Amino acid sequence: MNVEEHHLIMLMEECAEAAQRASKQLRFGRDEVQPGQDMPNHRRLRDEILDVLAVVGRLQEENLIDTITHSDVMEHRRAKQAKVDRMMALSRAQGRLAVETSAVPCGCYECSDMQRRMSVMIVCLVCGNKRCPKATDHQHACTGSNEPGQPGSRYS
Repeated sequence: MNVEEHHLIMLMEECAEAAQRASKQLRFGRDEVQPGQDMPNHRRLRDEILDVLAVVGRLQEENLIDTITHSDVMEHRRAKQAKVDRMMALSRAQGRLAVETSAVPCGCYECSDMQRRMSVMIVCLVCGNKRCPKATDHQHACTGSNEPGQPGSRYS
């Protein structure tokens, strides 16, 4: 086995561990702590995702994949979120995905309680910008911009 094969196997294993932890969270709940463990599923899932990212970093260091920049991540995130939104709308239209009314707040300023507003910087979940109108209210469209003075933004 060469270094490339070794690192790619590590990536496959870490991705499988993240998938398994996502399954556990779905089956047993976000806050369930398995016997013998000290962290709930959502924290363990986060750690598994960080393990995947660590291996990705190693692949980049070894020049086995192209470098992934912050700009790459944000651009891909916007495109992926738009696709996920379209697929969720299709699933709802087909009656396969429940319409959640208030089970989980979306994370925008309007849906956040005062404690969240005071403890974290609220950003658009699509583009990651705090001045995007969608960060203020999830009903606004994402502009993909952090420019001040945007209509609908609490920073206008």
